[in-house]
Amino acid sequence: MKKIFFSLFLLSLAMACQPNQPEQGNKSEAPMAAAPLNLQLVCESIGESEDDPRHAVFAVVNDSKAKIAEISVCDQISFDSFEQYQIPSDAIAAVGGWWAGMGDYIYAQRNEDGSISIYAGSAGESEEESALRYRSIATYANGRFSVNSGEIQ
Repeated sequence: MKKIFFSLFLLSLAMACQPNQPEQGNKSEAPMAAAPLNLQLVCESIGESEDDPRHAVFAVVNDSKAKIAEISVCDQISFDSFEQYQIPSDAIAAVGGWWAGMGDYIYAQRNEDGSISIYAGSAGESEEESALRYRSIATYANGRFSVNSGEIQ
């Protein structure tokens, strides 16, 4: 009799140590939230001329890749430099550069609805620093890119 109680005691301990598993078919549980989109801005050289360098800027999300712009110089912009280029502090990526008296800058920002907006701005050396005015050039929503303009002017 002691062996039966001891066996039941061990069995109850083993069951108590099992992690709680959700019941199959329990519809009251909240659905898993979609993973946040990870966007990268990628620069690819399309012209090696010393007089007129050209780079294509691509936005990449998972397996989706879209050319969103062409600019002269395309370097990654670090988060601690965002303020210098009037890029919002909550931007998720930025690229750009200066060439022959003109600067082109592109950044991506996550929207409240989970989509991503991509903005571009330009400034010339004759303009004040405050002249950087960004405009929307692309969005990523529902698994698709929508590109407004391919070249920054």
